[in-house]
Amino acid sequence: MGALIPSTLWALALLHAPLTSPRAATAHRPLAPPRRTADAPTAPSARPETSRVDVAEASPVISDGRGHAEADGVKERSALVLGWFYATPRELEYVRKLYTRNGYTHVVVLPSVVQRIAKPRGWYRTIRQHTPPAHLGRHFDVVHCLSGGFLSMYVLRSSGVPITYSSLVLDSTPILPKPGSYTRFTRAYMRENGLAFPLKLLPTRAHEQLVEQRWKLGLRYIKLRHALLRKMGREEEERVASWTSGPAAWALNGDYGRVARHALSTLYQGAVDGARVLFVYNPDDPYIDCIDVDDAAQTAREAGLRVSTSRVQCNHVQSIFTSPRLIFRLLNET
Repeated sequence: MGALIPSTLWALALLHAPLTSPRAATAHRPLAPPRRTADAPTAPSARPETSRVDVAEASPVISDGRGHAEADGVKERSALVLGWFYATPRELEYVRKLYTRNGYTHVVVLPSVVQRIAKPRGWYRTIRQHTPPAHLGRHFDVVHCLSGGFLSMYVLRSSGVPITYSSLVLDSTPILPKPGSYTRFTRAYMRENGLAFPLKLLPTRAHEQLVEQRWKLGLRYIKLRHALLRKMGREEEERVASWTSGPAAWALNGDYGRVARHALSTLYQGAVDGARVLFVYNPDDPYIDCIDVDDAAQTAREAGLRVSTSRVQCNHVQSIFTSPRLIFRLLNET
């Protein structure tokens, strides 16, 4: 075994390559949207020649499609869509168009940048450096989180962005901020992309322990940096100090259950009176844990939110492409 895996770092690099390698990133794509729609992206990995979508590393906002509802006397309906990991601009633009065609006059679509939201150090860096875009600090009729978009929403609200909503769609998620969820996602990703062999060398439990140790290194860095800044008299903003002494400290002590509950609570605090949470997922989806879905639904009920669950048969994050009528029928229900 030692000859096959020369070091722990080598194993980590290999197992996490799909989540950090640009080449591997192009491999994970949802199925092409239905061809019956003329402008559906039949080749999701290809970037369109002309598009209203522009991905900029400095700003995560890729689409802000505002209609002319006010001028036409039509009631505005708004939606915030937080995309899945490695979604292409063309795919996210297609999702934006779906919302527009279904009567949403103001649609904002954000990508989920893996390096920023897939590990504690990225969460800390984003919360500490994030300047909330003015157009996000508002109420949306719908917030739609697809897969890793759950973590994007968590980090946005933890960064002080006052996003509120009437309906929250958790689509192929939650992917909770804990090593078990990250390990499950990584292993499913590798199997889907023909990289199952390395997984035979590292059982699930051992993989999860490696992830946890890697996260602990990042958490110790966060704790040390925070302590040094305080000694230098440079107090960090309240939201950063609160996150460092709360979720970061809990995670360092191995209490990821508390971290997960905090993440759910952070999302649900954006709900207005009478808000609802819609869970759309495939019970056989290897990327998510049905126990996490059940726990998230129960937490929502305890928070006083209305909860609806729709089980589907399509693959991960495929509902919006293969069954858009289902999504919008659920959203139109009162």
